[in-house]
Amino acid sequence: MYSPTSRPADSRTGKRNRRALMASMAVVPLILAGCGADDGEYPSDSIEYIVPYNPGGGADPVGRQFVQMLETELDANGNVINVPGGDEAVGITQLANADADGYTLGLGTSGGFVAQPLVTGEAQYETPADFTPLAKMSGTPYGLFVSPDSEYETLDDLIEAAKQNPGDIQISTPARMGNPAFVIYFLEEQADIEVSLVTTAGGTGEAALEVMSGRLDAVVGNASGQLGLVESGDLRALAYSGPEDYSDFLPDAVRFDEAGYEIPFTSDYMTMAPAGLDEDVASALREASDAIVTSEEWEEWARGQGTLPHVATGEELDTYLEDIQAGIEHGIELGNDREN
Repeated sequence: MYSPTSRPADSRTGKRNRRALMASMAVVPLILAGCGADDGEYPSDSIEYIVPYNPGGGADPVGRQFVQMLETELDANGNVINVPGGDEAVGITQLANADADGYTLGLGTSGGFVAQPLVTGEAQYETPADFTPLAKMSGTPYGLFVSPDSEYETLDDLIEAAKQNPGDIQISTPARMGNPAFVIYFLEEQADIEVSLVTTAGGTGEAALEVMSGRLDAVVGNASGQLGLVESGDLRALAYSGPEDYSDFLPDAVRFDEAGYEIPFTSDYMTMAPAGLDEDVASALREASDAIVTSEEWEEWARGQGTLPHVATGEELDTYLEDIQAGIEHGIELGNDREN
């Protein structure tokens, strides 16, 4: 009688070989399936997010919050990389030169993406067309601030004084060519006034101290960055820019638009990717970005930071970039025509 223990050795060996072959054939589809997922599905790796500022500044939390929510939307890991320098130009240049594979994104403002190449002529990128715009995440106004005991109680008071004494009122901005300065240039043009522009080496922080001490008449700066000084009574806001209501934060100030002056500039944060993304990757990033910035979670977070969730994606974002570029170009023209 035939029994397993009495089978010839070569028979047992043949059976083992057939089982090994069948097992190896079963593994092949799994390997191929794994390769297909890595090659065809996005994302399959960590996403780097460039913030063109030092850690801990006003822009850094915006980027980190966006990345945190992007991780959830895309089920991927995100890493924030701070690349400060050149008023955003260093970090944005790194973004522009990154591989267009969806694994490098970056934060910036219209000042960085649009004004830098127009003002300096030295940036290694030219326009937003060198990038893939994903989302405008916020739009905080620029405020016009005076000291608490300033003789100018209202914006109208300051404008009337400027008309009576052209060039006497001294207003500080961080630089002569940038969105805060463009706020002044647009106001001068539309109100038919002339003021003296003063820049300080220490930026808005130093300028605010000069205003509080009475050595300067006013300062234009990011409104959210001055809220602490307003709340403590060290500064008083006369007006603020942009299309959105900021009265919850600056209840005693008027929006320039409401006073009859069209001043569109805001401290806006945007997320972009390099140009030339694969359409599937670009679509995934746009959908995720739109879901983030239109969510209640993002709105709540933004308002908690003193910023406005004035968001835009898709065609609305494209239109915003076209409009703000036109505004910046005109601001540069006005700045070049000034004598002081």
